[in-house]
Amino acid sequence: MLRELAGPARGCRTRFVSFWSDLDQVMVPVETARLDHPDLLVHNVRVSGIGHLALPVHPTVATGVREALDADGPGAATGRGEEPDASSVA
Repeated sequence: MLRELAGPARGCRTRFVSFWSDLDQVMVPVETARLDHPDLLVHNVRVSGIGHLALPVHPTVATGVREALDADGPGAATGRGEEPDASSVA
């Protein structure tokens, strides 16, 4: 399954947002919560100082999810790679 997920995904128009934390003890190593794929539009956001279970209720994450859902167009608020640490955006 992992090989299939890592395979080509050319033409995929789905936008992905991945929030991950440097203190997550569920995702080992923590970087596995990031989505890195050359064919996908990905917005990875590192949130510092919180654990896995706190991610859904953290203000930065909630705001980021709302902004991603409100974004217009297929390329809005997305990019390939990593966003700056979002810990100061709370």
